[in-house]
Amino acid sequence: MKLATLILLGLLIYGVLTTHFTVRKSRSSQERAAALRVSVFAWMIGLGLIVAFLVLPNKHRILMLAPMFLGAVTVVKVWQSTRARIRREQQEMVDLDHMKRVN
Repeated sequence: MKLATLILLGLLIYGVLTTHFTVRKSRSSQERAAALRVSVFAWMIGLGLIVAFLVLPNKHRILMLAPMFLGAVTVVKVWQSTRARIRREQQEMVDLDHMKRVN
């Protein structure tokens, strides 16, 4: 059980640092808000899965690893597509501002 506790502690520290750096790297307030929403959603789902992982018997824990992995991959893909969409929309607005007439 001590190894499992150390692994969970390591994952917790990694998650906190990743959330912090993701919010810091955000270029705009809209991207920062999206980063916070995705982070809060991921933390809620992750904590629920970890609690379920700790409560379930050993055989079911192994079966739960696949949904946990798929959920993590899905959250990452959603976050990357959301960030790309927000940045693309901001770039279009910047390009539109450059196309305006000077006079």
